Amino acid sequence: MSVQPPRDRYSDRADAGAETVGPYQLVSQVALGGLAALYEAVPLSGPAPARPLLVKRLVPKHARNPEYQAALRREAELSASLLSSDIVRTLNIETAPDLYSVMERIDGANLAVLLAQARQHDLETTRFAVPLIVGALRAL
Repeated sequence: MSVQPPRDRYSDRADAGAETVGPYQLVSQVALGGLAALYEAVPLSGPAPARPLLVKRLVPKHARNPEYQAALRREAELSASLLSSDIVRTLNIETAPDLYSVMERIDGANLAVLLAQARQHDLETTRFAVPLIVGALRAL
């Protein structure tokens, strides 16, 4: 897949050669796991969002597997039901043309990075991470 970033994040949204998913243009791949991939995305029309967006979708080899589709849907629905400033908001779950979820992108360290640093006995990171983890757990 060749994903080309547009010259400007919110202008020239329908950049030639860029991949689209539903009403979103994929700008760049942010993360890739064994089950799904995350892409920074911009809407093809309408007002530009206040924050960058992410589109999460299954990797091609799992995209048609009903079990993986159900797992991604459950994850997105659970995430959408949680309201906390410490958890990225899931804004939308779509099924056409393929299953994908849309969420806010928030810059900063993710939980895995914070926990890894805490395991290395970095006291400042631990002081920062613990309240975030507790806040996220309270949202459950």
